[in-house]
Parts: sequence; C-alpha cells; structure tokens
Amino acid sequence: MFAESDIQKLTVDSRQKLTREFAEKHTDLRERARRFPADQARTASEVVSCPLQLATVACLIEMDGLGTIREAVDLLSFELQRRATVGEEIPNIPGSVLEFALEEGRWVEYIRGSFSRELFLRVRELANAERSIDESLLTPERAMGVASTRIKLAETFVQPAVEAWLKDHLKSTGEDVLLSFGPYISGWGRSTVRGKASQVKRRAQAHLRTLLVALGTASDSATIDSLIKRVETLVSSMDTGFRDMPPAALSHLLVQMAPRPTGRGDKSPMVDIGSASTRSFKAEPDLKSPFDFLERDVRLAKRRAKEDRVAYLQDRISRVLRVLKYQGIDLTDSVGMCVQEVSQRLAVTKAPIEDIAQKAKSEIEVAPLDTRDSMAVEQVRSFIEQYVYG
Repeated sequence: MFAESDIQKLTVDSRQKLTREFAEKHTDLRERARRFPADQARTASEVVSCPLQLATVACLIEMDGLGTIREAVDLLSFELQRRATVGEEIPNIPGSVLEFALEEGRWVEYIRGSFSRELFLRVRELANAERSIDESLLTPERAMGVASTRIKLAETFVQPAVEAWLKDHLKSTGEDVLLSFGPYISGWGRSTVRGKASQVKRRAQAHLRTLLVALGTASDSATIDSLIKRVETLVSSMDTGFRDMPPAALSHLLVQMAPRPTGRGDKSPMVDIGSASTRSFKAEPDLKSPFDFLERDVRLAKRRAKEDRVAYLQDRISRVLRVLKYQGIDLTDSVGMCVQEVSQRLAVTKAPIEDIAQKAKSEIEVAPLDTRDSMAVEQVRSFIEQYVYG
C-alpha cells in the first residue's frame, strides 16, 4: 500500500507535468495556426460548415493523426454548445473564437494523445493485478495490491487531469467530464457513454466491494484499516449523481471504462489491423516522425483487400505528405524521402531509389498545380505496391 505522502507526491508530479505540457501545446498550436495556409483552412471550413478558426485548429489536429477534421470540429462544437447552454457563450468575434479553439484544441490533443496512450499502458499493470481476483481465494494481501494499483492509477494520474479539465471548463459538471474523456477511453460514442455510465458505476462499486470483503478478513492493521475507510468513502461517493460526483470517483469510473488487454499480447489499441513490427518486441513502431506512421500503415495495409488497400494507402500517404509540406519540405523532395524511408525500413533492396525519386520529381514539376498533390500520393503508393508488396 502506498503511503499518503507517496500518493500526494505522485499527484503533484502529474499536475506539474500536465501544466508544462499544456503550456508547450498551447504555444505550438498558436504558432502553427498562424502559419497554416488560409486557403486550406477556408476549404475545410466550407466542407464541414464551421467558423474558419475552428477549421484551422481542426486541420492541425488531423495533421497530428488524432482524428479527422470532422471529428475535431464535432468535439470543439460540442464544447461551444455546452458553454452557450450554461450562459458562458463565446463572443462571435474571430479573435475570441480562435482563442477558444486553441484552448479546447489542446484538450482534444491531450485526451486523444498523451493521456490516452499513457492510460492504456498503465491499465496493463492494473489488469494483471485484477486477474488474480477470485472471490473464494482472494486474500487480504492480494486485495490490498489491487486496491493500491487502482488508487495509484485513478488518483495520481487520471484525477489531476479531471480536476484541470473542470477548472478550465466554466460551470462544467461530472457528467461533462464523462462525455469528454469517456468516448475516447472506452471507444464508445458519446450517447453510449451517457447510456452506459450507470452500468459502469455499478460494476466499479461491485469490484470495490469485493475488495472490501477480502480486506475485512485481515487481522488488526492500521494500514488496512486506513485503506478500508478510503475504499468505503469512494464507494459511497459514487452514489452521488454524475453531475455532482467528486473528481476521485469520476476518475475511478474512467479507469473502469478503459479496456483491459485481452491476453492475446500487448498490441496497442492504437493499431487497427494487426501486423506487428519487430522493433524491440513492440507491437508497432515508435510513432514520432511522419515516417514512423508511414511504416506502420504500410505494414497494416498489406493485409487488406486490394480495393480497400488502395484507398487506405492514399489516405495515409496524403497525411504524411501534408505534414512534410507543413514542415517546409518541397513536395518533390517529400516523395523522394518517403521512397527512401520505406526502402530502408522495410528492407527493399532491388528498387532503383534515386531513379524513381528523380523521375517523380520531373513529372511533378511539369504537372498542373492542382494535380501535384494527388500525383505525389500516387507515386508513393505505386512504389509501395510494386516494390514492397509486389
């Protein structure tokens, strides 16, 4: 069992880390929004019928691989509507709308990015502890281990994020927390989260009561007595309505929603179709550069049907080229870099890389401006089909 001082220290560390990450993310989004091409943002705004400022931030979220433009706009618009409902409507002024989009955009990127990734990794430890639960064989020691692991995850990692979210979102409630964090953690839609919240709460309470029964069989121990009181308080606090539920209880509900590993390996939930890389026994590459994503997607696409694979590759290659373009790399050079990276990472040995890159560059330079992007995508895809899959 963790001492109270240890829990407080871990909680403070999580808060400090969150503060630093948000400061960096806000600065990054603001600068990227300033540099983002206005014509692309305007086109996105027209397609999804939203203000230009929302479309700009939504495009940045898509470029980071954290959802489509339409999904990002839906999340931003949902918070806009909530604020209007509680009397904190954002003024319809471009500067105010942009500031809102930047503030909320960093939450979208955090929840869908580093928060979810770290939560899924930490849930593995909890899942391993939970597998030892057998009501007929559950000892006080095992129950204490499960309870301690759950408290560490919920109250030192999830709770600081929940409290920061409530602080940043004026007049928000516990129900708003579940609707913001729950869909991406659980994989359910927003309406499903709302409908299943009571079921999740009952399961969490039943799980904690099982631990209480086992803890109650222990001999006199100040540590276990303290843990029993803590868990009892937590169970009773969940009886409160979702709107008024305290952050600690909300955090345990979010942990309850998080999917547990199936026992079929440690494949990340971020991988949608299963080909694993061999890099350090991980289920996927370290997704840091655009080429890490490209390597992953080329591997995943191999198992798709031909027609589906073409559309899948075109979409993923297009995203990589957009990121490289945003980084200031010329389109013709981007094609050559993609070909070179794919060759090195997937051990393509017989392809004339330099000739392919030079031919692609020559064809793009003489093509009409409005066809160059699609031509670049098709050149990279053709190379993959011929030399990686062929």
